Amino acid sequence: MAGAHPAADAIDRNPGDFQFRRFAPRRCGTCPWVARKAPTLSQRTIEILIGRLITDEQFRSEFLRDREKTLLGLCDRGLDLSRTEIAALVNTDPALWARAGDSLDARLQKASLKNETKIP
Repeated sequence: MAGAHPAADAIDRNPGDFQFRRFAPRRCGTCPWVARKAPTLSQRTIEILIGRLITDEQFRSEFLRDREKTLLGLCDRGLDLSRTEIAALVNTDPALWARAGDSLDARLQKASLKNETKIP
């Protein structure tokens, strides 16, 4: 229904153009649509880190052995984490990361190739 809403009208002008559809107006003064803010870089960093904790068995194991050391090591290598974010990750129940990793389909995990058993 062209003309009913500025965003719909913009998309109707060229409905097959993906780029046009992607950047079509998402709100106007006559509707309650809320423009979504893009996630901040900090939020994206946390999302990536949590994803890695859940999917990367070796990284998760290192993190669970010494959470603060692991996070500070990531900061030394350029990961931008605030003190608040580090504290929040360190204070999160360690069992959560293990449960999440164990619950994830193995096809989505990066398995550790390190042998945890020491052979004399």
